[in-house]
Amino acid sequence: MGRKTTGGMTRVEELDRLIGDYGFLRYHAEYVKRREFNAFDVLRYAEYEIRHSNVMAWLLDPNETHGIGRAFLEWFLGQARLPGRLPERIVRGDGGQTVRVERERYHVDVVIFLESDQGRHIVAIENKPGRAAPEHYDQARAHLKRLEEKYPDHSYKKNNSHGVLLSASRKGIDPEDKIAHVSWRDVGAQIKAMHDQNAFGDEEVAAFIRQYLVAVGRLIGPEESDADYFRKLLDDHHSLLTYMFGALGDEGGEQEIRALVPERHANYRDIVVRLVKDFGQEPERLRSEVRDLLTSRGIKTTITASKGKVWLWLSWDLQEAQGLGLGGTGGHIYWVVQFTLRSVVVKLQAFPGRRDAVDRIVACMRKIPVDRRRRDRYPMEAGAFNYFDFYRHELVGDEILSGKSTAVVTEAVRQAVDEFLDAEDSDYTRINDYFRCLAFRPEAVTEEAK
Repeated sequence: MGRKTTGGMTRVEELDRLIGDYGFLRYHAEYVKRREFNAFDVLRYAEYEIRHSNVMAWLLDPNETHGIGRAFLEWFLGQARLPGRLPERIVRGDGGQTVRVERERYHVDVVIFLESDQGRHIVAIENKPGRAAPEHYDQARAHLKRLEEKYPDHSYKKNNSHGVLLSASRKGIDPEDKIAHVSWRDVGAQIKAMHDQNAFGDEEVAAFIRQYLVAVGRLIGPEESDADYFRKLLDDHHSLLTYMFGALGDEGGEQEIRALVPERHANYRDIVVRLVKDFGQEPERLRSEVRDLLTSRGIKTTITASKGKVWLWLSWDLQEAQGLGLGGTGGHIYWVVQFTLRSVVVKLQAFPGRRDAVDRIVACMRKIPVDRRRRDRYPMEAGAFNYFDFYRHELVGDEILSGKSTAVVTEAVRQAVDEFLDAEDSDYTRINDYFRCLAFRPEAVTEEAK
């Protein structure tokens, strides 16, 4: 390998600059974290709503085995406190308060019963390990109404019943004061803060909490700025990474890259190799591969990109929605595949010529969901520039895109797209059928039959 760059800096000096970059150290920390043993990953519990509800109920119960007493309960009640509704004395537990926490009481994810000489209060928690959606608030209201009927002395009219939506969104989307919103991001931050303060004194409990925090991190996903940090890392060291990626294709390329990293940075050799592999997974290349695949299936796509190419898109019209009367200039519903350095995401979006037409479709989809089991994939929310997101799902994530050869990644992405398009029970098939029914016109079917 050559030792000099075109700018006069040696390769070792370039590597020193790379390894000293905050972005590289952050990338390394993410890699190490992913390689640690985690019981939630082994059991495949990290994404299941019911498992997170179980842990929440455990943390909220002062009498449980976590050893933190009321600490997390009081923090959570403080976060969920509705203005003028949940008094501070109730949060503090004044009056010899007794606490009972139950799971799936009358189909409510978590219910907290608070009883003392300060009165009886009930807190109903609807847990959604995804972004908040209007129908989640509807569910929370329905749960609260059901509990008030079962426990009339905890009624909303008496200011003694409280509803909470727990979601992965940073903020809630419903401004009403009957249902509070708590973010899983804040929950994770609070649990971590308590762990760092050694609140979980028992080492076995603390070890469980450390593993659970990783699961919460997977649940909430990266902040919106994460794609920018990784893109900046690659851009700032483009010359070095281009050089090493060229060497990677040679026989013994990995060993060449490891040998280039000086002994004082030996513990970073594996992660440098991994970063070089990630550098080769350019979203533009994957987009081209997927576009060729879609073209071979007769799907004509349009390509677009955001400023700076942080996000790249392929899009095509949802043919089944053409009879829904979106109207106006450019009004249509279309599929989008979004490519970033860390994910391939598929969306269903609308650009409404007439917003009232989209509102009618949204009302129908909320009343009759496309898939009741996967509501978190249907955000039903307005986006930037007057676009509206019906559906969003990560088709390929970092676990596939990161640290593997270009050939392996390409094949995995093509296979994921193939399965998404072909499987009878895939979201693509289900959504297309749903919109075909919405736009159903008997006379058109009759004409086609003739």
